Formats: sequence, structure tokens, C-alpha cells
Amino acid sequence: MNKEQVQAKLSQIHSAANAGDKARLSRALLSELVAGIYLQRKVKLPKKATLLELIDNSVIVDFINDADVIQAMHYVRILGMNAEHEVHIRKAEAQLAVENITAIAELIGHRESTPDIPYKKPPYMSEANTRKLYIDLYLREAGWEVLDADNVIQPSKAGIEIEVEGMPNATGLGYCDYVLYGRDGKPLAIVEAKRTSVSPEKGRHQVDLYGECMKKRYGYKPVLYYTNGYTTFRLLNVLPRNTVRIKRKIIFFT
Repeated sequence: MNKEQVQAKLSQIHSAANAGDKARLSRALLSELVAGIYLQRKVKLPKKATLLELIDNSVIVDFINDADVIQAMHYVRILGMNAEHEVHIRKAEAQLAVENITAIAELIGHRESTPDIPYKKPPYMSEANTRKLYIDLYLREAGWEVLDADNVIQPSKAGIEIEVEGMPNATGLGYCDYVLYGRDGKPLAIVEAKRTSVSPEKGRHQVDLYGECMKKRYGYKPVLYYTNGYTTFRLLNVLPRNTVRIKRKIIFFT
């Protein structure tokens, strides 16, 4: 696919009538771009390989050579797949897919034309809203319903901006980015989101403080995660045996 063909498809995506169409068209273009990389690298496409498997193959990973862009590809892949299955796609989610596929196309063009010059990622990739959309998508992909209202606790749901007491600050209050609740309404896990530029150690310390606050209230510390939306870390604490669990996993691409 040449540059003009890619630009024509990007224009079609930008002018698509609704969010679902934008997501579907973005995924379709992603598939073509991925296939084009295999062709350019003179590697035969593996038979019956899924788009997930094609992206995670060393052919793509080595060519892209940027973990954040690989995750942007996965975001487009998942959102487009959801749209194909008639899952409701929000405008903000579709807009991020459009931004991602545009950046992916630009990177591929850059790699092909000026491979010796580093690619400068667009600023939106490090914005807080981008991180939230990634985490929301991955939680929903794992089976969690992410609530829209702040500080709402519902059994078997993922709450956002959940207030905790006992933090070492002037008010004694803190707000967990995400808390995943079990069937009994008790917390199973806390997910703390930090900017890519922030040290992972800061995220670890923050979520551990939230865990201690939860321990004072519930008698145990939930599973603790901290993430920048691209890479996720877990603190090695274990839930008590009598915790009421749900048959779901927390899945992030790392």
C-alpha cells in the first residue's frame, strides 16, 4: 500500500459517520498495515494467525521498536473487534483509535523513509485521558464494567476515584483511580494510573498507601496494581482465603 492509499483510507476513517465505523475502519487499516510490514520484510504471513499474533510477532515488534506504539496497535485491534461484535463504542474511544491508527501509519512511513532518524511520538500518548481510555478498555476486555460516576461502590464492578481515609496528607483522604469489587462489595484489587514520565516507584508507593487504607477498613490489603496504561506492575500481596472472588482476570498488555 503506497502513501496515497494510506492517506485515502485515513481520510475515510476521519469522515466515518459514527464511532463504531471509525473503530472498524481503523482496525481494517491496521490489518493492512501489518500485512504490509510482513511484505516489506519479505516474511510470509503465518497461516491462520490472528491479528493479535501478527502484532506480537517479532517481525512487527522489531520493526516498530516502540512498546507504546505496539500497545496503540492493540488498542485499535481490540476496539475494532468490539465494534465488529456490535459493542457500543464511545466517541472518545473511537477518537483515540483514529489518533492511534494515524500515528501508526506515520511511524511506518517514517521507518520506511528515514529509518536512521528516531520517531517522535505524538504528545497525546502520554496524556491522562489516553491512559484512562486504555485502562478502561483492558478492564472491560477482562469482563469488568467500569462505572462512570466517581466514588461509587457496587458489587462486581470497577469503581473509579474511590475515596479512602488514612492517607499521610493534610486531609487524610486519598482517591484510588480504580477499585475492583467482588460479589460481596469488598475490594479485590486497586489499580493506580501514573504518567509514563513518572517513576514506577512513585506509583508503587501510592498504591501501597491506598492498600494500607483499605486494610484498616476491611482487614486485608487488596491486590495492588500500578500502570501507565501501557505497562502494568503488581505488588506481591495475596488476598485472604475467605475473600469472595469473581471469575475474572485483570488483563493488561505489558
